Amino acid sequence: MAFADEPPPEPDDGPRCESDFFDWEDASASPPPDAVGLVVEVADVMATFAAERLVRVDRMRREALVDAERHGSGLTEVVARSIRLELACALRVTEHAAGELLGLAEAVVHRYPAVLELTHRQTLRRPPRTIHPYLPNHRRR
Repeated sequence: MAFADEPPPEPDDGPRCESDFFDWEDASASPPPDAVGLVVEVADVMATFAAERLVRVDRMRREALVDAERHGSGLTEVVARSIRLELACALRVTEHAAGELLGLAEAVVHRYPAVLELTHRQTLRRPPRTIHPYLPNHRRR
């Protein structure tokens, strides 16, 4: 316990906080990212999430089809619409947007797996939406 008439204790030269332990002169240490680096980092994460969303949407579609077949229904328009409406409700989008997402997910997962892999590896920074108009079953508006 220090009293008012005593001099303050001498500071030691040892580390006082976590940043004192980090060697900023170390050549292998990379500096923290700048503003552009942070934007790129978020874009990479978003691309990975977009790829994962396509995989999960396709898995949902396939599970619903298996369930419909188990109950004796083939792929009728009623089953397809039921899948679209369930996805639209879950994602809070229109039925049309859910249908496009289902078509894109099926195409990317099954017909264009290289696009999915590139998106997972963050080579493509944007979701593979641009290939959608070129798919065989795409209807132009």
